[in-house]
Amino acid sequence: MTSLYISSFVDIDIYLPVLRNLLKKLSIYVYQGVFIINGSFLRIMIFQFSIGLKIAVVHPTIIEGNNGSEKVAYEFAKHLNADLYTTQFNANLKEHFKDINKMIKYSNNRSHGSISMEYYEIIYKMLFKINIKADFIIYSSHLSTYHIPFNGNIPYLYYCHTPDRSLYDLRQYILQQIDGWDYGKKKMMGLLLTLRKIQDQYQFKTIVSPNNVVVNSKLVYDRYRKFYNKKPRCVIYPPIDLSKYYNEESEGFYFTASGLKPNKRIDWQIKAFSNSKEKLLIAGDGRDRERLEKIAKQNNSNVEFLGRVSEKDLLHYYATCKAFIFSAKEEDFGIVPLEAIASGKPVICVNEGGPLEYLNISNSILFKNENQLKRFIKTDVISEKKFNTTTLIKSIQDFDITQTMHNIRKEIDQTMLNW
Repeated sequence: MTSLYISSFVDIDIYLPVLRNLLKKLSIYVYQGVFIINGSFLRIMIFQFSIGLKIAVVHPTIIEGNNGSEKVAYEFAKHLNADLYTTQFNANLKEHFKDINKMIKYSNNRSHGSISMEYYEIIYKMLFKINIKADFIIYSSHLSTYHIPFNGNIPYLYYCHTPDRSLYDLRQYILQQIDGWDYGKKKMMGLLLTLRKIQDQYQFKTIVSPNNVVVNSKLVYDRYRKFYNKKPRCVIYPPIDLSKYYNEESEGFYFTASGLKPNKRIDWQIKAFSNSKEKLLIAGDGRDRERLEKIAKQNNSNVEFLGRVSEKDLLHYYATCKAFIFSAKEEDFGIVPLEAIASGKPVICVNEGGPLEYLNISNSILFKNENQLKRFIKTDVISEKKFNTTTLIKSIQDFDITQTMHNIRKEIDQTMLNW
């Protein structure tokens, strides 16, 4: 390494566009004051000197808005001044994805085919449709990595929210939750999952280098090692802008926000409010909504389905709820409980998964099963515990976006230097 120390700052703003183009022609990339020249680099020690890489963030689908992985892709794009690429975009979600450099989408509509057909449609677009123009790529989600062989040898990081759990630890659970399917259809689905697992194993053992894999929690780190027998590079928690959340006096309702899928176990929550004076508001939508609405009716549950809500309304529900409930099966990290705590509200959470990396006695109550959750609602344990709002908010300050973006930039630097 050669170091060049410049003792005084030189105003070179007017030369930056010309300098950037010249360096690129010479195959020299510049990122935060570091010149990378064909594998070696020249570090310039100068304050306020920065020519950023052109970064792209790739996320397979943006269709829910409040989905945790979609929020991560948005925050990366916003704070890295990156273009955001996706194969499917819900045009009604423009509000959730403002303040980013550019959204490059290949469809404004969600596929109306089966889950399996949608899966392969996304892979097809990743393989043959997406044309990325960037100096560096961040792949968000396992499906986005199918673009890697076609990225023109562009340096990349794969931010892994989780391996595809439907192929591994959730396989049997998902097959058991399929209502109305005969034996033959379930066997066919099982065969498709087996074929997809073979494909997934090849992808992550052959194409995706573990040296370029960053995971979102310690749980997912262990899961990745178990499923692929390879160690990811490091753990970087998801970017969460804690400053935008606020606290208001409770309006007496319980709240949950989630995609309506079987593994989120929203049915546990609905049954906990059977014939109850307490009320649960459910924000979110998904394929499981019709089944959940039937369960609510059968159990005479005091719940209200809000569907997808705006960012403004979501923050209001966080701020004014009595407590937030989280019941997902071995959740990868769990952004929404953190958002509730940032709003000064306690969380009633199942005792498993990624949330255990930030939950403690000062901000949560843990339940083991469906029956214990129902008992907690009936006996009003939240009012008994008397959580302190200031303590709640302070308990999760280490998970603020500032630290996450510092860590992700450091990994981008390191990737560029090692490429």
